[in-house]
Amino acid sequence: MKTAARNWGVHMVASIHQALAVDSSGATQMLEKNIFLTGVFAGFENGSAEMYQVEIVFDPGTRQARQKFYAERPRRTVHFGALGRNEIVNEVVMGRTDFAKTEQRKWAVSKRSIPLRDRNVRWAMHLVQLTMAYHPKKADVGGPIDALEITRNGIRWVQRKPECRP
Repeated sequence: MKTAARNWGVHMVASIHQALAVDSSGATQMLEKNIFLTGVFAGFENGSAEMYQVEIVFDPGTRQARQKFYAERPRRTVHFGALGRNEIVNEVVMGRTDFAKTEQRKWAVSKRSIPLRDRNVRWAMHLVQLTMAYHPKKADVGGPIDALEITRNGIRWVQRKPECRP
């Protein structure tokens, strides 16, 4: 998984370099806080959960993209990962703002009607739905949502668009 995350970063940097060469001003309009995009890779390796985050950032000095690689320490379990516009996810999960506290209270009530085995994946889906509803750049976030759970026993699709094949 570490190799896949790094290779994805290399591929994204190369693609962004091509976009910068063709239309530098247009490509840099994608930037938010000097970050083009962020990828999160999570799964199981060697009996433990691994998570890697790759940010594709813009270096103003060289006017080029580069990847920043972060590795979480191995854990026995993994909760969820987010890719893309994850500010709303971070806000709600950290629970420090009034909005986040309100959403956590709403979720505490809603999750009672969800089977225990589906709660974590439904929580992740709910966070995506909040992002679609409240993110300042919500036009960049869309649905419908594909959701699956990956465990050491395999993959279980929870929700899948008809055109998305396993």
